[in-house]
Amino acid sequence: VSQKYNDIFEELVRTASDALGKDTTLLSVVGGGVIGGGTESDDPTIPAMSLLCGVLPPSAGLEVFMFGPDEAPPPSSSKAWKAIGREQDTPSYVMFADGFAPIQSVLEGLDSSGKSGAVVAGGISCPTFGVESPTVAINGKGYPRGSAVGVGLSGSVGLQVVTAQGCRPVGPLFGVTEANGSMVEELENKPAMEILSTIVEGDYLTDEDKALVEANGLLCGFAARGESASSSVT
Repeated sequence: VSQKYNDIFEELVRTASDALGKDTTLLSVVGGGVIGGGTESDDPTIPAMSLLCGVLPPSAGLEVFMFGPDEAPPPSSSKAWKAIGREQDTPSYVMFADGFAPIQSVLEGLDSSGKSGAVVAGGISCPTFGVESPTVAINGKGYPRGSAVGVGLSGSVGLQVVTAQGCRPVGPLFGVTEANGSMVEELENKPAMEILSTIVEGDYLTDEDKALVEANGLLCGFAARGESASSSVT
């Protein structure tokens, strides 16, 4: 649901849950962007909703969970996490939370629920500024600020996750030798654009990578102060 509908979010999820019926588990979130049917909207002033549906086979299971201001997540050593994960080697979860939820604690607990960790997909909701309405919900019930909601998948159904809009390093590492505020002017005592051109036009990239750079550009990352060169990103 887009931010445009944040103030009536609870009404919308109740209506949707009633329409889908009691045999359907509905996980809802207010997002900064809504995508569906090949169309994407990331304008908070535009009303938008999208619904992704699926049918679980008899050999699959579903476990709903919620943690919030009145129900803090147990420590990661608790057996409660094993129950959520249904004793699987690598359980799968879909989770949505607002920015005030104990996200790290929940992720640590979910990761401990499987013998070999867990696969967790989802995201953080995007509340509208000045609106105190819930931004996450299960079925027809919205949960207050500080809540995380999700479902665990078990049996014959699981998740495989990938990172969208990800990057990988190319070329060597360079030291910044001249900068003006946030503008990098020199790398290794040479003009920065000249150095970047050698990466794009030289032998560092395959023809496929060069086509990607031409279409999407080159992202330059900087090592945090105190990190070793081996952990830097180019």
